[in-house]
Amino acid sequence: ILLHPTPDVLCPPLCSRSRLSEGQFYPPTVLVDVPESAKIMQTEIFGPIFCIIKVLGNSDEQAIRIANDCGYALGACAFSGSQKRANKIVQQLEAGLSAVNDLEGTSYLSQSLPFGGSKMSGYDRFAGPEGLRGLCNVKSIVQDRINPTGGPLLAIPPEFCYPQTGQGWAFQSALLRFLYGYGMMAKVKGVVDLLACMVMKPSGTKYPSHAEDQEEHNK
Repeated sequence: ILLHPTPDVLCPPLCSRSRLSEGQFYPPTVLVDVPESAKIMQTEIFGPIFCIIKVLGNSDEQAIRIANDCGYALGACAFSGSQKRANKIVQQLEAGLSAVNDLEGTSYLSQSLPFGGSKMSGYDRFAGPEGLRGLCNVKSIVQDRINPTGGPLLAIPPEFCYPQTGQGWAFQSALLRFLYGYGMMAKVKGVVDLLACMVMKPSGTKYPSHAEDQEEHNK
């Protein structure tokens, strides 16, 4: 699964004679000078394999770039003689779990912390407050703070409500004239027409009331 050049494989001399090399077990293995393009650097191994890449010039930026150059990002950690330096590196690592001068798995031992990955290592979290929120049914409710009419401030005007009064077209036309009319006179006319629709009673066709419509429906 490695691309050339093939890295050196470091394995304890006893591993070939160890029971770990038999059956379904895989002996602990260290790969040195692994190329960034190697497949083993771009996948989740879930095995006792440790890859080592030399960073030129002891550059933190280069190390962070190499670490983040992977589609999987479950955990990442940084070790340094300077805790401040390790913490700065960890802050820039793209991973769901991180640790400073310790294995990232230590965060999993704290059940108060959310557990989960990033990128192709998954999304969402379990454990911690974030994990509990994932088990909740989030519901959005909108309500006006000011409610002078006993109903929503921006509720559908009665002219549009059921049963129909026949004023809907006139009310809508007046509203559009007020909002988008050209010039002040058009907007003033829109306001006047709106007031007229709200004050004047509808004329013409008599529309059935809700009770009348329900009675007709029951038939």
